[in-house]
Amino acid sequence: MSGGLVVDGVTSVGSFSVEVQATVDRGEVVAVLGPNGAGKSTLLAAVAGLGALDRGVISLAGRRLDDPAAGIHVPPSQRRLGFVFADHRLFPQLSVLDNVAFGPRAGGADRATSRAIAAGWLDRVGLTDADLRQRRPASLSGGQSQRVALARALATSPELLLLDEPLAALDARTRAEVQATLRSHLAAADIPVLLVTHDPVDALVLADRLLVLEAGRVVQDAPPADVARRPASPYVAKLVGLNLIAGRLADAVVTVEGGGQLVVADQAESGPVHVAFRPSAVTVATSRPSGVSVRNTWAATVTGADLLTDRVRLSTVGPPDVLVDLTPAAMAELRVAPGSPVWLSLKATEIEVYPR
Repeated sequence: MSGGLVVDGVTSVGSFSVEVQATVDRGEVVAVLGPNGAGKSTLLAAVAGLGALDRGVISLAGRRLDDPAAGIHVPPSQRRLGFVFADHRLFPQLSVLDNVAFGPRAGGADRATSRAIAAGWLDRVGLTDADLRQRRPASLSGGQSQRVALARALATSPELLLLDEPLAALDARTRAEVQATLRSHLAAADIPVLLVTHDPVDALVLADRLLVLEAGRVVQDAPPADVARRPASPYVAKLVGLNLIAGRLADAVVTVEGGGQLVVADQAESGPVHVAFRPSAVTVATSRPSGVSVRNTWAATVTGADLLTDRVRLSTVGPPDVLVDLTPAAMAELRVAPGSPVWLSLKATEIEVYPR
């Protein structure tokens, strides 16, 4: 893979280990997503050279950065990478221009050349105002600071860009504004980009591919659309707002682990499967439906109700146990509450089925 990052190894912090096999192509943005404690920061530290591999290899553009068996560990300063931190970490005593010029200057360029390089990168990220370039970081907005940090990281012509929660320090409004511009800047960089985030929206908007870590292991590695449609774990399903049920498929019927069955559409395969469907695909009634063609109908009990902006999400116990979305008006009309018995229905055509 010309110009790309390859990670195939194990790294540890104390008794916790992270084992990853992954690639990031040149010009590709891969987002590492996972719950707290999944190993995201540990992986990023290993790629940056701040942590060592126990075994395996990390290579960039064909050059080995880590290979314990061969006694290779390239220090961070020699890895030719750019790093954007969650809090940006701009030098408070330097102007915007000199923050971005710092990398080229440290690399041996003279002051005039370094500032010319910095000016070019500030142009690229849309910070063209001459007065702003002379300001100190403390006077910048969150979005401006993020763009300065990105320009500084790219000004050294890195072969790899690492971003650690790059939008975490921004307020909600600024975050939304920066997402689109950051995506275009990352695409234009034409180098592998590894982005660590706990925010699924950032991952879905910014990345070409998602690498989902749980307990130090990769549970899913796929494009965002595939992850959103076919989540591989309950954690991922919750992130993308789907019900995920494990079971065994035979003759177009999934026998659910924990009880219950679901009829699915046009399935000739058999074996262990995941079943995924939207909470809004489930309909609720207070008595058993009659005269309907829906093949999946079962009795359940409401165990919880949470208001989610424009809808109410019910937790129900069947089996199977599922989440259901209702409008507030439907909730009021049905008069359901925790403890209420209900009947749930789900069309076979609303169910996504795929192997485990």
